[in-house]
Amino acid sequence: MTGNRDEPRKLSWAILPGLILVVLLTVPAWWLASVTDIPAVITALVLGLCASPLFARFQTSHPGVQFAADPLMKIAVACLGAGVNIGLLMLLGWPVLITIIGIMAITIGTGLWLGRLLGRSPAFAILSAGAVAICGSSAALALCCALPASAQRERDLSVVIIAISLLSAIGVLLYPLLMQALGLSDIEAGFVLGGSLHNVAQTVAAGFSMSELTGETATLVKMIRVSLLAPCVIMVAYAFRGAVIAPASDGESSVAASSGDGPCVDEACGDETSQRRRILPPAFLIAFFLLMIAGSAGWLPTPLKTAFAHMASGGLILAMTAIGLSTPIADLLRTDRRSVLLIVLQTAVILGLALAALLFLRL
Repeated sequence: MTGNRDEPRKLSWAILPGLILVVLLTVPAWWLASVTDIPAVITALVLGLCASPLFARFQTSHPGVQFAADPLMKIAVACLGAGVNIGLLMLLGWPVLITIIGIMAITIGTGLWLGRLLGRSPAFAILSAGAVAICGSSAALALCCALPASAQRERDLSVVIIAISLLSAIGVLLYPLLMQALGLSDIEAGFVLGGSLHNVAQTVAAGFSMSELTGETATLVKMIRVSLLAPCVIMVAYAFRGAVIAPASDGESSVAASSGDGPCVDEACGDETSQRRRILPPAFLIAFFLLMIAGSAGWLPTPLKTAFAHMASGGLILAMTAIGLSTPIADLLRTDRRSVLLIVLQTAVILGLALAALLFLRL
């Protein structure tokens, strides 16, 4: 019993150095945003990226930085739901939902074709395409559990997460500028950002760096993409059942037949219980929609909605600093160029599809 009571205390001490580092970097980012026209989420990300080479040397700060980059970010995104009006979902309507599903399907299909063209394995192609089409690193981790176990799968997962993290960071900086250059309205820009950026935090940051309406639209569209993670994981698990991944002659992975009954579970996914958890809807996604319903129905008093808004904005800025710190730019330079090129092309495809969809939607 004593050991169990000591666990939270040990965890809090473990994350404290990293959280202090994140706060110390976020304060000048906040100040820089206050004296310029640059949004705080952007200055926080840039300062984090600049400090990432130094961060790699301090192992004790890693748990706290990872806490700010993942659990804290998800809490902040869930808090955003209190400020999103459900009327916005009604405004987008069924055509938008069908369009989002179509964009995701075409992105994954094109990603598989490009993977074959570049000589990448079907496993790597579906892992990268799914990450690009759904929700970045989180989708990559979930899809990894649906693929047959192998050492190559772990290397593929690392490449995808590194590339996705860097491309998402670049997208936060460049996509809002592209939306402004194209003269898109707030809702149109929100649709493109929510329909094309990879990770949730970067999508939210890019949207709110333009306007509140753009941020709300981008968040809602992104949440729709995240909600489709479960059926995608199930379909990938079914498609790769009875297969194993063996290294090909060029170091890439190839799929071969196996007598197994389905995807194996190893260190990347944990046990069978953790694998099932990855397929279930994320808790922050459920919390986001519950808070959106409660806020839209008027069940949340104004002071509470204001508190949720402050928690969301503060948490996201801290998360962007942490994401910048933990983005391993140097590692990306050591990865296979064709694998990185494939993810870049998949990213270009989903951005192009989101922009093209505006021609058919009336937003």
